Amino acid sequence: MQLKKVSRELPGGLMEFLDDFNKGENGVSGPNLNSPNFSVERYLNRLILMEKADQLKPDFVAMTTYWLVTPNNYVIGLSKLRHKLTKELLNCGGHISYYIKKSVRGKGIGTELLNKTLQEAKKLGISKVLLTADIDNLASIKVIIKNNGKLADTRHYKDSKKMFNRYWIDLSKIKVKKS
Repeated sequence: MQLKKVSRELPGGLMEFLDDFNKGENGVSGPNLNSPNFSVERYLNRLILMEKADQLKPDFVAMTTYWLVTPNNYVIGLSKLRHKLTKELLNCGGHISYYIKKSVRGKGIGTELLNKTLQEAKKLGISKVLLTADIDNLASIKVIIKNNGKLADTRHYKDSKKMFNRYWIDLSKIKVKKS
């Protein structure tokens, strides 16, 4: 598997992946493919623009988006790496969010995607990464723990009784592999 920074080069199976991602599972959702305003070009341009902090609204942070692709360049996962934390992201959201296509789950791919994204965070000079996961999202919790995530605390979502865990990962223990 290879982690590729989102670009205008389309990976195979992108629309199928985005349709899967758009289901809104665990509070994570992709673009609204049924919107009359949706276009792949606009979606990719927005993701690429998010990496440039100087072009964002004041409350936004720079974020790099990656595809996880198979050896034949077929997209099966996505991760988003926020370059720093706001007060809100420190409470809930953290540095990294990720999504694995439903049809390939349970095969260690989420663990690999997070590990590769952690390596990218280390390259950016981030020393400690925060991730959050709903307390009932056991698969994501396992992925975080397999990547040396240490539970910091459990919190409630604002205006909700639903709870989530916050995990920190010390990147000094992460080895950056050459691509």
